[in-house]
Amino acid sequence: GRGRGRKFRSKAQQEAAQRNRQQFTSAFIRPLVQLVHKCQPYPERMATLASIITELKLEVFSLKRQEAQFEKLLLALKDTFFKSSSPAELDQCINAVVRAVETAAGDLRDRCEDVFHDIVAESLEKVEAAADALLGSEQCDPSDPDDELVFALASALTRAFRLQHLGGKEIGKDGALHGVLTGLLEKGIDLCLDERVLELVCLNIHDQLLWCLWSLEHDSEPCVSARDLRGRCEAFLEHVTRLASCTEAEALKNTLHQVATDMVFCFSNEKLFGDGKLRDAALVPTDALMKHIWDHCAPAMEDNVRARSQSQARPDSAGPAPQRADSLSSLSAAARLVAFSSVPLDSCLAQELLSWATAPVKDAAAVVKQAVAHLSLGGGHEPGARVAALFCGALELAFSRYTESHGSAMFKRFTDLAVYLRSLKPGSAALLATCRAGLEFGLEHVPENLEFLEGLQPLAAHLSPEDARELKRDMEEAEKAHEMKNMEDVWEPFFSLVACLDNHLTTGEKRKRSRKISFANMDAAAEEEEEEGEEEEGAPEGGAAEPEARGGQAVAALEAEEQAEAESDDDAPPPRGALRRRRRRPL
Repeated sequence: GRGRGRKFRSKAQQEAAQRNRQQFTSAFIRPLVQLVHKCQPYPERMATLASIITELKLEVFSLKRQEAQFEKLLLALKDTFFKSSSPAELDQCINAVVRAVETAAGDLRDRCEDVFHDIVAESLEKVEAAADALLGSEQCDPSDPDDELVFALASALTRAFRLQHLGGKEIGKDGALHGVLTGLLEKGIDLCLDERVLELVCLNIHDQLLWCLWSLEHDSEPCVSARDLRGRCEAFLEHVTRLASCTEAEALKNTLHQVATDMVFCFSNEKLFGDGKLRDAALVPTDALMKHIWDHCAPAMEDNVRARSQSQARPDSAGPAPQRADSLSSLSAAARLVAFSSVPLDSCLAQELLSWATAPVKDAAAVVKQAVAHLSLGGGHEPGARVAALFCGALELAFSRYTESHGSAMFKRFTDLAVYLRSLKPGSAALLATCRAGLEFGLEHVPENLEFLEGLQPLAAHLSPEDARELKRDMEEAEKAHEMKNMEDVWEPFFSLVACLDNHLTTGEKRKRSRKISFANMDAAAEEEEEEGEEEEGAPEGGAAEPEARGGQAVAALEAEEQAEAESDDDAPPPRGALRRRRRRPL
């Protein structure tokens, strides 16, 4: 049904709300200062007061004394910000300060900006000091989250991360902080630093690089050049790949996967390659990075498929098979890169993703098919070689999963994938190139890969006659190169593909001949029409009046028929439809 419509306030209601807000501000400013002094030792209470401060109407503070009182409130929020480590409380405090900077005017705005800049500067100092203290200490246990130095560094990183999220561009543009964070990431892997601290380091570097990209696009004097920014991204992603291979913590792995996919999506976008100012910052993802992205998706997908197979094997089990919560989120992040061309079309990530298009998990298959739908593979829009590499790579991956299990269900998924690829309707060049690459793969290791040729039959059946003949010639040459005599059982998939091509060509010839068949009645009617046309052409010049004479005779015959019907018995009903025929008869 229809949802609720959006309610808009009338002008009178808006004016009443403004008056109420002004009265609230005037009445609450003095009690609020007293509450701040009482609640300052309790960060959770101060966070609640911060949400109240955001509702104040700052235009009321016109006197210097009132501005000084509000500045004291902001300074109290600043103290609370550096005493707390809870993300919710930190967000409340920063939101109140940022809101004051945006809505204040005149001298009060200057005071609010000074408080905000002080918060940013002190946050940077605390991160650098905590990092130096941890790396320089010999008695600290970096892997212990309860260690004093580790806890101090985690709190400082949390504050910096929340500040970057809520508008702290100065932190994102600070080159010294980037060096500190990069050093923490490099040494933290070897020191076995706490996973939560490493996670916060990666999140801060991720936001820093995005702020640098924003500065490069919008600022007249960017904080970093495009080439330096690309170098930072490449170095950061190398550390992310290395860290992902060392850790076993699921939370850290999920964060690293999110960071990697976001970086590839933002820095490999077509917009960066098309913009001259940002072209040097464009990132080309490496095979190792794309393998890391997919390696995070694969275990979740395999667990879901295994759980579904076990639930089907036990029909008495109640409810659907449980699925891993992170499977679809990680798969969707990888699918976004393929759908928006952030990775090459023939990359290993795109091939892995396409190979799961016929997975038994419907949600996962729907995500893959939705991503493939954005690629516009049909009609030959993409180069044939790249599409062929994508298709053949996906088929090889699906076939490798079958060879590992030798199960009929896996082989059906392999053949279903070939049928799905055919339904995408690629160009003729891509279809022929896919069949040729598949034939080459099937003949590499005989007889292990020969069954792969059975998956090519749905594709070969849709080749054009010319392409089908070329593929058949290739197969005839392959038959001469390999010893196939007296080994028909082993080479059965090969000969089945040859028979499929022969059937395809024979069917095409029959269709072509059926268009030329003519029936005797059709020929006789055509001859009569030709004779009538010749008589009309051979008529004399006076024959032009003949149609008029025929028209007069028709009118006389129609009048005689109507008169005879009128003189007949009135009780006799007229024939059914006679009146309609009479009205429709042309004069």
